[in-house]
Amino acid sequence: MVNKAHENYNFSSLIRQNEEYKLFLPDDFLAYGREWSTSINGPFIKHNIGNPYQSQNFSKKIKKNDIKKILLVSDGININMLANLSKKIFTLLKNYQVFIRPHPIERHSFKKSLKLYKHIKIDNEENIYKSLLDKDVVISEMSTVLYDSINIVPKIFILRTEKSKFAIPTHPFNEVKNINELVKKINSNKKFNIKININKYFSKDWEKNYNTYIKKFISKQV
Repeated sequence: MVNKAHENYNFSSLIRQNEEYKLFLPDDFLAYGREWSTSINGPFIKHNIGNPYQSQNFSKKIKKNDIKKILLVSDGININMLANLSKKIFTLLKNYQVFIRPHPIERHSFKKSLKLYKHIKIDNEENIYKSLLDKDVVISEMSTVLYDSINIVPKIFILRTEKSKFAIPTHPFNEVKNINELVKKINSNKKFNIKININKYFSKDWEKNYNTYIKKFISKQV
């Protein structure tokens, strides 16, 4: 998550002004969009390019299901918490199927343990956008999938824990702090996420932006 809470992309003034240290940093930083580039202070030139992967998959048609589906997304260190949360959701929301998407680093190690939860379906789809197309709700503590879900999934919720407050201090999503609040919002007819401007996070025309950058980069080397 490239933001102001990530220490690898934010530096003290002493570091930013140290010419010797800057020799070990990139000269250029290519960002998905302005929200990412403006939230970091690294001493490099920032360019808002866009996300080719997001652009190529965003045009796919959203699927409608007879049974509504909830996707819980792990960030790599909280899958046991999500497994317990999924059990509560399954108990309280009988008309929903519950899926857990393990982080890539967890896929093999947790596959067996998740099978112990008979109510859980494991989301093994490699392409995150294909996975999101038939989901009605996405829930995560601090995964970038929250941003991938914008304008695709009707209801996106961020679990507001101490960890997510630290890792994602600002965000555009609807917050939930406990299971009762979550269930109430899932059952609500209220529309969420309608005011999120996706262009802040994923710049338009990535190919054009990238080619423009490459031309400038090449001209500098000549």
